[in-house]
Amino acid sequence: MIEKAYVINNLEDLSLLPRDSNRVYIGSEYCLKAFPLQLEKIIKESKKLIPISLITPPLLESELSTFFKYLHLFERFASKEDELIINDWGVMGYVTSNEQKLYKLRLGRFLTYQKRGTQNRNNLVQDSNLSDIPLLDKKTVEYLIKIGITGIDIDLPLYKINLPENLEINIAVCLPYAVNSYTINCPFTFNGKTWGRKCKRECLKIKMFYNNQEVEEPFFQKGKVYYTKSHFIDLPFVKRIINFEWNK
Repeated sequence: MIEKAYVINNLEDLSLLPRDSNRVYIGSEYCLKAFPLQLEKIIKESKKLIPISLITPPLLESELSTFFKYLHLFERFASKEDELIINDWGVMGYVTSNEQKLYKLRLGRFLTYQKRGTQNRNNLVQDSNLSDIPLLDKKTVEYLIKIGITGIDIDLPLYKINLPENLEINIAVCLPYAVNSYTINCPFTFNGKTWGRKCKRECLKIKMFYNNQEVEEPFFQKGKVYYTKSHFIDLPFVKRIINFEWNK
């Protein structure tokens, strides 16, 4: 059976989960400032109903104190059925050295090193040359399992993917959008001259769309990340589908 996970941002989302829900993702994959304001309450209420995964973003050094606040909050309630989703190698190094943790560890889609982008290739590069996922190399997977990683979240980008058979690690696909690229500068913190305007969490409600003759498909920016639509294909070895946006 394929596990169905849904990303929630507030308590209302939790009350509107589809019937096929097996897990919720809480947090943000692209920015700590986009975490739910009532994080503790959402974690507590979610734990009464369903296993949880705390999804965390790539970090700046200045964000470490906030990250550890969220991590310690999660650890207060987490059990062996719950997960921490990691999108930062430094975070992975820290949590894999913690032998006392009860929860599981997964790598997020920012760390798969998939080929990304929607730029027009003018028939010069074929999908098959862009579809491998370097992180799923056999020796890399063996190493990840050895240090305690139980699963990997991947994208279904424009170039499709070449998924190796008989993987020994849990694979999940992210829908309905694939990551194109990531930037440390959020457009909403630019005041026209410099970066640093106070975050007002506009990214939770606004997407900035882009399209021109140089791209094969339109894409959009949400906070620090550029996304395009996922290209869903039948993948028999996928164990989970993560719905980042869904009808509520």
